[in-house]
Parts: sequence; C-alpha cells; structure tokens
Amino acid sequence: MRQLPSDKYNVAWFKLAEFVARGEKERALGLYRLLIHSFDDKALAAQLEGDILLSFNDQAAVEKYAFAAQCYEKEGKLTEAALVLEHIFILQPEADETIKKLVGLYEQLGNKNRYIDILIVLAKKLIAQRHFDELKTTLSGIESLPTSAQAKIYQEVVTNLCQIKVSNEISRFYLETALDFFILQAEDSLNQFLESIKAVQEDLYQEACAYLKR
Repeated sequence: MRQLPSDKYNVAWFKLAEFVARGEKERALGLYRLLIHSFDDKALAAQLEGDILLSFNDQAAVEKYAFAAQCYEKEGKLTEAALVLEHIFILQPEADETIKKLVGLYEQLGNKNRYIDILIVLAKKLIAQRHFDELKTTLSGIESLPTSAQAKIYQEVVTNLCQIKVSNEISRFYLETALDFFILQAEDSLNQFLESIKAVQEDLYQEACAYLKR
C-alpha cells in the first residue's frame, strides 16, 4: 500500500469534495481512483465510490453499494452491511433481493424491531406477486418471535390478502393463524384486528367470528 504524506492526502480529499461540488464527475472519479490506492478497505472504497456516483445521479452507484455490502458481510461487519443495504433500499424500494438480504442480516444481528419491519415489507411484496409458497416459507422462520410480534406480522398479511383475490384456502389459513395469536393478546387487540377485517371484507370477518365461536 502506497502511503501519501498526510498533508497532501488531506488536500487531495478536499479537492475531491470540490470536484463533486462543482459537478466535475470525471475529475472527481479520477482523483478518487488515485486516493483509494492509499488504503486497503475494499468495502469502504466501494461505498465511497457509490457516494460519488450518487452525487452525480449515476445509477451505477447502486452496484458499488451492493459490492460494499457484500464485502462488509464477508468481513463479518454485519451492521455496516445492513446500513449500506438500507441505503440501497431507499434508492430502490422495489428491489426484492435487497429486502431479503436485510431480513437475513437483521435476524443475525438480533435487531428484532427492524427485522419485523423489513419482514412485513417482504411479506407484502410476496403477496402482491402472489408468491404464496415463498410467503409461507418466509413466515415459518418467525416462530422464535414473541406472540405479539407474530400477531402483528400475520395481521399485516391478512390485511394485504384482503386487497387481492385469493383462494378461500389461503385466506382462511392466514386468518386462522392470525386469530390464534390474537387470542393470546389483550381483547382490545383482537377487536381492533376484527374491525380492520370487517372494514375491507365482510365475508372474511364472518369467517373470523365463526372461528372464534368454535
């Protein structure tokens, strides 16, 4: 690794910021490529290049961020990998693979709140795409979560299923699964869930009431 004198190194980064501010893309990238020879952090180098490209609205930024996240994950820096993927998620909220990777990372990190939030996003996408087998497989991994969290996830699933036409078998399965969790929650939570169903699909609401009376 070639080391630059600290004063020249600092000036070079300052010049890079100037090039970006003035919209001089080629000069900024050219100087950046000279500077990255001064350190060995591939993940950080890719992330910085992504930042530069993004400042010029270059879609190639996403590829650099994805490579950075991959490098961070290989190095065991899961938090850094998740943060970069979150950035990609903001730029491309419809990117399925990014969402799936985030679900896996937050599960490994034990970040339950963010894991649940991203898992719900993924579940909604799978429902919209009618990928019900994948949805079932995805939800099979939430058994370790508290019952309140599982109830929240299944409520979102049922609510989104109400927005599209699905077979009675599918809707009934997720409805009954959700009810099994809500029965264990406070009565107010169960009533709110029932009211949310009634507002969008009366038939399913009647099925829920019948199930609760068994």
